[in-house]
Amino acid sequence: MEFPNFISGPQFPEGNFVSFRFKDSEITLRLPIIPNNDDTRDNVCVERDFSDGNTSSWDDCLTNRIKELVLQSWNYMDDVTHDDVANCFMEVHVLEHRDIEDGDLRFLNGDSYIEYFLKLIKDDHEGAEPETRPGWPTVENDFLIRRVKKPDIDGFQVLLKRCYGPEMYPTPLAFFPLGKNLSLKITFEFCSLHYAGRKNPYSDEMLHKLKAELFDEFLSLVNIEYSQDILALIAARSEG
Repeated sequence: MEFPNFISGPQFPEGNFVSFRFKDSEITLRLPIIPNNDDTRDNVCVERDFSDGNTSSWDDCLTNRIKELVLQSWNYMDDVTHDDVANCFMEVHVLEHRDIEDGDLRFLNGDSYIEYFLKLIKDDHEGAEPETRPGWPTVENDFLIRRVKKPDIDGFQVLLKRCYGPEMYPTPLAFFPLGKNLSLKITFEFCSLHYAGRKNPYSDEMLHKLKAELFDEFLSLVNIEYSQDILALIAARSEG
């Protein structure tokens, strides 16, 4: 994609291919090449094969087990002033849903997968203060959910409020099924940077638009290949 004005930084299509294997699928991500500037992180899980299904070492989180695959942070800069103008923070996790029984095949259909997750998100926000800002995600507008098309099973994207730090715009998250009870979760933070005594020359609106375009580009490069057994179950569900 073309960056606006004089902004420069990592381009996802130029990134490194990284693959992780699970019991029902294999994912390939195109991770950005992190520049050598301030506030950068480039943590990629060294373990790549989880196909044995053993998740006992993963972190416990309520009804899920969770494993961090990627944590990266980098800055975008202005080529003229050489100032950093925005910081990007991306996390990629895989979730094991222990409330999904082995015979439950709802994750093998995009509609039922999205329905399952949307209910969880709404339950998490039950009792939250009402949102009055126009265009912001709410329970009523289903957190501005958008389907993300993939060849075998669709994922989805939602916008949620930040839990910490400055909140100029909501944070996009995406989820993709990785088999009967596994999900890929991607979080994409993008924050404007300011300097003492002067304002960022790029508006929050423009940076918010850039964030959305970058995230869409990254999601378009996520590749998921399912095992033959899972593909057969997907086909049987479609026929049924």
